[in-house]
Amino acid sequence: VGARSISSAPPPHTAILLARAANALRVSSFEKLGHVAGMSKADTVKFNVSGHIFEVLREPTLSLHPDSLLNQLAQEADADATDPIFVEANPDLFPLMLDFHRHRKIRISLAVSKDAVLREAAVLNLPVEADDIVQDPCPVSLLGSCLGKVADEIDKSMRSNRIALVADIYKACLVRKVAARNVQVFYDHFCGYTKCVSVDASDVAEEAKRIHSSCDSDFVPKLASTIKGSEVESALEDWSRQHGFDVDRGQWEDGLERMGPLRFFKSGSHPAAGKGKGKVFGKQGEGKNRT
Repeated sequence: VGARSISSAPPPHTAILLARAANALRVSSFEKLGHVAGMSKADTVKFNVSGHIFEVLREPTLSLHPDSLLNQLAQEADADATDPIFVEANPDLFPLMLDFHRHRKIRISLAVSKDAVLREAAVLNLPVEADDIVQDPCPVSLLGSCLGKVADEIDKSMRSNRIALVADIYKACLVRKVAARNVQVFYDHFCGYTKCVSVDASDVAEEAKRIHSSCDSDFVPKLASTIKGSEVESALEDWSRQHGFDVDRGQWEDGLERMGPLRFFKSGSHPAAGKGKGKVFGKQGEGKNRT
């Protein structure tokens, strides 16, 4: 008996029968899913949450929590209404509220606050407890970068606080000297004589001891060595201007460990043209090179 060749393709009439069966199966599947894909207006309800539209099934999504605000609003709304129901809520957290309606659990990322979710649930009258919220753990790959950002923020805050502390000590020294009328005369070759209040390292050390008796004379200079003189000057500028002074840090250069004096001139009398070339005279008229 000779071997009969077998073709992999079905006979034409078989292919037609298979195509008809497939079409019938698709039609049957669409009919079964008709309540989802071709649902009537009465089956769903739309909510307008700050301009974001959410469409939800009345049954079973909302009906699982009959006391929730969303379910009550859906019950009161006209089934044939076309306009969405306005809800005063957070559009970013609203999908999480719908998740609780569906699953009675809420899963959030590390960037979402649990307290914010609980607060939003309370507004919508949903019985969400802390145990109902599952927060994703932080991936190990992101842990280092997260801690690095936190460390950078702390460093910036500490630097800002150091600048503010040194500036406040200078302010206190200025106020005490003005109150004691400890004013010096500054001579500039271009502007002539003008009055100023000079605050140097010894004044600052004395003021630091007033803050706390345990502060030694090097406390503030060491603290100031970690910041720039220009930063302290900038921190003092607005305050000084409000109280009628112009501030000049003289020879206190950025990065120097030894603090130079800060001088406060009456507004408008700052010898900017001859800056760094004048002399300061004390109460008794003793001249000192401006350094």
